[in-house]
Amino acid sequence: MNSRISRILLLSLVFSLLTMAQSLEGTWQGNLTFPNGPETRVAIRVSRTDGALAGTVYYLDTGGQVPLAGVTLQGSAVKMPLAVANNRYEGTLSADSNAITGNLISGTNTIPLSLKRATKETAWELPKPPAALGKDVPLEFVVGTIKPAAPTDVPTGTYGIQAGNYQGRAASLVYLLTFGFNIHPKQLIGLPSWAATDRYDINAALPEGGIPTDPQLRVMIQNFVKDRFGLTFHKEQRELSVYTINVGKGGLEGIKMTRNEAQGGNGGGSFAGSVQGMGVMNMGNATMTDMASLLQRLALDRPVVDQTGLTGRYQISLRWATDNTQFQTITLRPAPPEGIEPLPGLVTAFQEQLGLKLEATKAPTEVLVFDKVSRPSEN
Repeated sequence: MNSRISRILLLSLVFSLLTMAQSLEGTWQGNLTFPNGPETRVAIRVSRTDGALAGTVYYLDTGGQVPLAGVTLQGSAVKMPLAVANNRYEGTLSADSNAITGNLISGTNTIPLSLKRATKETAWELPKPPAALGKDVPLEFVVGTIKPAAPTDVPTGTYGIQAGNYQGRAASLVYLLTFGFNIHPKQLIGLPSWAATDRYDINAALPEGGIPTDPQLRVMIQNFVKDRFGLTFHKEQRELSVYTINVGKGGLEGIKMTRNEAQGGNGGGSFAGSVQGMGVMNMGNATMTDMASLLQRLALDRPVVDQTGLTGRYQISLRWATDNTQFQTITLRPAPPEGIEPLPGLVTAFQEQLGLKLEATKAPTEVLVFDKVSRPSEN
């Protein structure tokens, strides 16, 4: 009996050691050379949150960092989708679990990136998380410029925080309003036609003291557009066609998203549009409100209302076959590349991949009715 117990204990120890050896937890680093661009050191820190792997990619020589939208290890196959624009890292873990040979994949571009597990002696210094903007700081840009954008084929604006500034490129007033007020374009009533077609470049200095959360940045955008576009409006309730998000038929136990509270106070979300005939959404630490906001602003033809009751932050990865009601501002819709397995429609993808229910219905919805709006004043 003692011999049998000893063998069981030995097998358990061996299994534990093998599991530990194959763990991806820790910091991985390597050098990445972008096509026609500079070489940059890349570090990927992987940690375990609520039983699931999460992490962040640091571009150490260019100053950027992006949360991961998931980390998986199946056998020796490593997959790390990034929470930005259909980017992902895929590779093969070495037999000693101390190296990964793989590629950073961005759309149709594949860039070799080999990683080694960092030790105390070899680890590069990682940037500290930026401090959050204090609650007592006025939510206004210190100074902001806005000017007509150069002609572009980009269908929607892009925005981001860089070097202490909020920067918007080729952003329409409709784009700014949907982000600032966290609403769908169909909730904007009474705007002139140029509000959707005129595009502007924006460079606005953030207040000192830290990086604003998404809600804080939204208020800054609201104040900016009210001032520069001379907006006056009032709110009404109108019945609109909407999508609602609810917990799926499996209930809370059927939720297929992984909790991730490690990335701070912003949603960490991104989209890759339907330029390959498919929708791609990755979010590193999103609330259900973050997900609904991203879907309604960039992908769907109606407002999206969260009714799940879920309050945490999650890693979200969603792939689906688009239809003609989605990504309507994107005119290029070629078929998916050969070799990609057929994808489900959005409603089916929600249930199968997230454990959630997406339903088209009608509901009373708040809208903004504009009483006055003018083109922006000169800087």
